Amino acid sequence: MSPVLHQQRFPAVNPMMTSPQSPNRHSHPAKGKYATSALAVLLSGAICLAGMGNADAQHAAPKTKSRPGQGSPAGHGSGSSPPAHGAPGMSGRPFTPTPSAVPKVIPGSDRDNRDWVPPDPEKLPADYRPPLKALEMTRLDKPLATQKELDDLKRDMSKYSTVVTNGDLASEADRNLLKRGIRYRLAQLSDPLNRENLHKFRQELTVRDMTFAAKNKTRPDDIRAFRTAFCDEIVKQAVPLLDNNFYVRLQVAILLGELDILPNDPRGGIQIQAYAPAAKPLVEILKDSNQPEAIKTAAANSLHRILKVGQPDSNLKSEIAQAAVDQLLPIDTHFWYQMRLVQLLSANDTIYDRAERKPYLWNTLLAILNDPKRNWLVRGEAARALGRIAYEPSVPAAKITQSLANFGVELASAMQSTPQDEAMLRSAFVKLYLAFQPLDDSDRDALKRNPGGLLANSTLGPQAKPVYEQLIPIIRAAIKKQAIPGDAVKNLQALGGEKPAAPPANAAASAAGTSSGNTRN
Repeated sequence: MSPVLHQQRFPAVNPMMTSPQSPNRHSHPAKGKYATSALAVLLSGAICLAGMGNADAQHAAPKTKSRPGQGSPAGHGSGSSPPAHGAPGMSGRPFTPTPSAVPKVIPGSDRDNRDWVPPDPEKLPADYRPPLKALEMTRLDKPLATQKELDDLKRDMSKYSTVVTNGDLASEADRNLLKRGIRYRLAQLSDPLNRENLHKFRQELTVRDMTFAAKNKTRPDDIRAFRTAFCDEIVKQAVPLLDNNFYVRLQVAILLGELDILPNDPRGGIQIQAYAPAAKPLVEILKDSNQPEAIKTAAANSLHRILKVGQPDSNLKSEIAQAAVDQLLPIDTHFWYQMRLVQLLSANDTIYDRAERKPYLWNTLLAILNDPKRNWLVRGEAARALGRIAYEPSVPAAKITQSLANFGVELASAMQSTPQDEAMLRSAFVKLYLAFQPLDDSDRDALKRNPGGLLANSTLGPQAKPVYEQLIPIIRAAIKKQAIPGDAVKNLQALGGEKPAAPPANAAASAAGTSSGNTRN
């Protein structure tokens, strides 16, 4: 500690004297303090210089070894005097780093590198995988409006918000403001300089504007009328963007499933209702071979929501079902896309195809369930869908329940033979459980009358119950990571009967009465 910091407790020490020196009471208060501080600094500097000089002299002198008790060579003093040191805490001789030792080659050990061959700079590593080629549409820039037009449209956004909230389109000026406001929202979606904010621009239209649409109206008919006209104009302007950049297409596919003609207002006695006509451009996305599977997956999700909370007519439901069945024909599409298509079918209450008036949804799902070439999760989703779709009165219930039992036996066997797939198999077990039971109170069948699951189905419930009872201990053990009970597997195998043969590649097509000549999109 410097004596300056504690002058009252530790009196200043004169280095030239052996006893402390009392400060002069009649001098200026700071005079002794500053003098002592300056003297300490000068003294420290002198000691450092003396130590460094002594260290340099020792380093430059020739090194000689002396025996114990022998004096130093002439010119270096006598006796065994300790080496001179520099300032406190510092060594008299500067540190000189030495090079690290090179490990020796030990034959037969991990250091035996005598057979090491340097890599060939002209060859790629054995585990190298070339990166996927980027889609051309990711580099596509087709802005809907220029910056000047954007600035012009932005000036009317305050009036646009007023029109949306009031819910009145009586005048031509109000209708024009609605069109300009929607164009501004969609033009932001196509702005190539704001790719990272596209989801926010979409939510400005489908969350913010849709929430306030016809907010000042009270009658459900008035709300429905305005919001229908609002959604009509949105779809009219948004569909052309499906030929734009990849990320723009993705946001539009999501946007089309977020449009509602009635809001969710329990206090006002209004139940949410999706805008069903948006399903038509979404079906076209599924059919379009130029659209990537990522865009189609988003379209399938939007269609599923429209079926769940919308009221599409029977013809539109048939179009949706037929498009999904056709897309499920090839088995080399991404498994996630197949899962979303099967999920889409689970919410469709269509029973007969329009061409031959034959039931085809459960045939398609059963073919997927029995196909060992499909992903476990796709097959599990097919099992879940079989517990949601509508059936004709003459459906062969035993055929469906036996296939579910056989699928449970396959999953139990795979849990033991392929433990690396345990997480995926557990998810498939959960989906198989949901083939019999609903997930929660909101999980309803496609007809929206009964809870989801075969146990609530009056036609298939009695034959599904024995299979369900044998599946429960197996599913419980799989989820809890316990040993699969062998007795339950044997009983389930007996209920499954003879395992059906693997379906042909065109099984879904023959069930739907369509051609199997489709290729992967």
